[in-house]
Amino acid sequence: MTQDLSSQCINVSVGELVEFSCQQGNLHQDTGPAVDPRAGIAAHKRVQKAGGKGYQAEVVVEFDYRMDDWLLKVSGRADGVIDRGDRVIIEEIKTSWIDAADIGADAKALHLAQAKFYAYGLLNEKRDHCIALPVCELRLCYYHLGKQRAQREHIEIEYDAVKTFVEHAAKDYLQWQQHLQQAQRRRQRTISDLAMPYGGFRDGQRDIAEALYKTLATGRQLMTQAPTGIGKTLAHLYPALKAQGTGHVRQVWYLTAKVSGQKSAVEALGVLNEQAFHPSALVLTAKDKICPCKSSNSDQEADQQQQECDFCIGYFDRLPAARAALFDAAQNGVADKNRVLDVAQAHRICPFELGLDAARWLDIVIADYNYVFDPLIRLNRLLEMNADTAALLVDEAHNLPDRTRSAYSAELNPWVMRQAFSAVRKADRKAGRLLSALAECVDDLGRLPADGVVGQSRLLQCIPDTVRVALEAFFDRVDECRAKKVEFSPQLTPLFRMLYRFEGVVKLSTQAPSQASRQIDIPIDQTFQVLVRPVGRSDAFELALVNMHPAPLNAEMFARFKAVSVFSGSLVPMAFYAETSGLIHAQYLDIPSPFDPANAGIVVCPFVDMRYGHRDRYHQQIIDIVVSTVCAKAGNYLLCLPSYQMIETLRPLLEKTLPDYHWLYQSRDHSDVERHGLIDALADTGRPSILVAISGGWYAEGVDLPGDQLIGMIQFGVGLPQISDERRLMQQYAEAAHPGEGFAYTFEYPGFNKVLQSAGRVVRTASDKGVMVLVDGRFAEPKYAQLFPGHWQVNFVPSVEQLTSTIRDFWAGS
Repeated sequence: MTQDLSSQCINVSVGELVEFSCQQGNLHQDTGPAVDPRAGIAAHKRVQKAGGKGYQAEVVVEFDYRMDDWLLKVSGRADGVIDRGDRVIIEEIKTSWIDAADIGADAKALHLAQAKFYAYGLLNEKRDHCIALPVCELRLCYYHLGKQRAQREHIEIEYDAVKTFVEHAAKDYLQWQQHLQQAQRRRQRTISDLAMPYGGFRDGQRDIAEALYKTLATGRQLMTQAPTGIGKTLAHLYPALKAQGTGHVRQVWYLTAKVSGQKSAVEALGVLNEQAFHPSALVLTAKDKICPCKSSNSDQEADQQQQECDFCIGYFDRLPAARAALFDAAQNGVADKNRVLDVAQAHRICPFELGLDAARWLDIVIADYNYVFDPLIRLNRLLEMNADTAALLVDEAHNLPDRTRSAYSAELNPWVMRQAFSAVRKADRKAGRLLSALAECVDDLGRLPADGVVGQSRLLQCIPDTVRVALEAFFDRVDECRAKKVEFSPQLTPLFRMLYRFEGVVKLSTQAPSQASRQIDIPIDQTFQVLVRPVGRSDAFELALVNMHPAPLNAEMFARFKAVSVFSGSLVPMAFYAETSGLIHAQYLDIPSPFDPANAGIVVCPFVDMRYGHRDRYHQQIIDIVVSTVCAKAGNYLLCLPSYQMIETLRPLLEKTLPDYHWLYQSRDHSDVERHGLIDALADTGRPSILVAISGGWYAEGVDLPGDQLIGMIQFGVGLPQISDERRLMQQYAEAAHPGEGFAYTFEYPGFNKVLQSAGRVVRTASDKGVMVLVDGRFAEPKYAQLFPGHWQVNFVPSVEQLTSTIRDFWAGS
């Protein structure tokens, strides 16, 4: 959909118009199992080829509809048309795995609506040539993929009925567009007066805002590194809203890696809203955290729950009123999880689906990375609707390479299959046998010759045909079962999630490269490795398809947006992050710290060897360093250790040595409740606390503890990611592309940025003061020292005694 506000002319496709105005009934439509797009296209062509004499395929249909001073220009392609002069037949083709008789009435009504739109356009075209046909024939063709045959339903309809139906739907759509335009005009009336909050720009914020505005106006890419605490969120949202007001972009997607980043965006928009400026904004919340069905599965897995859920029954009948209510709510403060739930409860409608439906119409969408990058979760249809007019802002961008690499990887675990075997067999015995055969195929790979070995994993050139065939056979049987309305237990969620993800990643790894990915100069299929890797301590194996380099696939997603800006407090070196993230055209912006460097006491202790296999000999020195640091000034400290095992080993020693402190620990099973509890404990001023956490973990970023809530951080180790066979492969891959830098690309750069994130927790405002102690001999090596931020004033100390005096001098000077 495109719109020119000045002329009040809107271009819309038949598909979008029908989807908006003509859907009815339940959220779950009886259309059978999902159809692979490639199979659907092939079936369409087969039906069209067999259409016979006079059959025209893919006929362009265009017509205008006027309402007052509004013009709606509708366009689409009819699947098939037979024009016999005095009679017109319009065919709408749909592919499915079930018989036409089993397709639900609501779904058929939607298919029929599309045919009516094409009929309206074609019959009007004839009327323009003085041929007024009173009736036409609509033909719904349902092609059964399993039976490889077409089933048709014929409907004869009068022109007047078609005209009434189409014009009513078009009127609904235009009235909605009028509502949107009124909101846009209110926003534009106030956008010119919108000022940067808190009395203007802080140091560095204006540079960010100006660079981003130019990026959005010209459709480019920007990568920004700016110190923690500078106000990056506000410095990005403010120019993005200004760019919307001037028409450079229509919609802004603001992505974060963690919920804490979403909260920062909501708070920033709340500050802007205080100026009587109200952009419409929405936070997309994960399905399992907002949906009453508590289902985060694919549509196929959620069928039973959707059929039974009161919020899904009659969903489309209640959607128009709920959508309007949520849109209005989103203009009076960000529509976060609670607001979406309030509207959904009031209208008895699924909150998750309501959020997705409303997102396409709003100014700002705040969401997790997955909604754009994960191939199984991303909102392709939603992104396509605003193609070339939307801007993408990616916060916490140092997480982007690893997060997207993980999204593009998958595995087949026979243990998961065997755990699910009984439940599958209970639903269908043949499906159970096929699942067992698939598990055996994967098991056999551990006993077959490999094309190479990395660590304990075997390398294969490709996914074995035996696995492909077994997986396809199981899916075919599942589709047959669902076509017969065989129900699979919700307990099978882990199984289906694993299988669908693996199938999706396989397709991703073999897809044809786009123009955007070709610019990376690395074919997509060469960025994947096939592994047979051991599972646990037994002799069991799993098959893994692992992405080595997400840049080409990321570049394809970036190309869907008019402009892209990624930013973080640590992107060192920036060229590394641009390359591994797929931002080959990005301009770099490196903002210096506006804070007094004297407020940060940065000390490196190179006399402790924190390398794996050596650090256990330094337990006493570690305890001495902690004591020396925290005894110089009482307060809250963050202690970052490289492993849970080390935390458990040192815990009794730490508590015995410093009994007056309140000790807090990050556990292996780290829940949201525990996180909030630990943060609240640090904010409690009644007793000084020390939070012991995993290096580079949740507490290393996205946690705002200004002032005296945190006055020091002690980082043990250089933060290297855990060694695994996948990491070794990534190192080999990086080494081939950058000789001599494979280890840096795979371990050193990602690890050091985690260290920077931890350090960034301490000094977050101009008035904050604190110490940052980095413990590891490697920090003194030139390759690490050259990565230190330019504003750091680093003190290298040779002993605990020198550390003690240095920290005491720092606090005395403050």
